[in-house]
Amino acid sequence: MNNQYLTMAIAKLLQDLDEQEAMAVLDTAMILNFDKSSLQGLNQSANTYRRGRQNKISQDPEVEAFIFSLPYMKQTEILARVEAKFGKARTPSRSGLCRYLMKWRQAV
Repeated sequence: MNNQYLTMAIAKLLQDLDEQEAMAVLDTAMILNFDKSSLQGLNQSANTYRRGRQNKISQDPEVEAFIFSLPYMKQTEILARVEAKFGKARTPSRSGLCRYLMKWRQAV
């Protein structure tokens, strides 16, 4: 967000307050901005909902190493080989494999 947008949004929020109340709110906001330690609890709880768990491939290093040892092939063929070697329980879903490979390609 740019500063002009923020300034307009703050002005709209403060328009119903009298001058002293508005200044008190702004002073408190400035103190909170400079003292971010008081906001750590808020940031921590907000971020806990955004953390995803590792996907099935990352949780199983043996399967991950096997996938990377395979030559270039279709994803359905990769899944068939993983299932043949490790069984259905350790085989990721087709969409899980696709998400993992896209994430891996972005990292490289």
